[in-house]
Amino acid sequence: MVLIAKLRSKFLTKETWLYMASFLCLIHCLSLPFLAVLSPAIAHRFENEFFEYAVFVFSILCGLYVLMLGVRVHQKKKIWLLFMIGALLWLFHDGLSHLLGDVITFSYLKECLLLIGSVFVLMAYVLNHRYLHI
Repeated sequence: MVLIAKLRSKFLTKETWLYMASFLCLIHCLSLPFLAVLSPAIAHRFENEFFEYAVFVFSILCGLYVLMLGVRVHQKKKIWLLFMIGALLWLFHDGLSHLLGDVITFSYLKECLLLIGSVFVLMAYVLNHRYLHI
């Protein structure tokens, strides 16, 4: 019973929920381009601009908060640079999507920006986790 209470108290912390939310966003951003490419028949069902903007803003805010907590502990500020490069690439992806629409020659560029941005954000999360658990 004591073990369950300890796990429950650790699982219900604000930081744990923020880590999970930012990780789920990362999974969403990494998997959606592959799902869209592999399944053109259902890809249009995933296109909801409000949802995409909400996930984007929520993930940036959660990511900034999680990294802020980590940087306070380990003082490695290069993580901010990785995260901001990833977020800017996400913004460029979104900007290109609105400017170019569905121009086929640029659709690969847009997806590459999204994927590379997600990799940068993932690197920031992984380094933050490693620095916290050294």
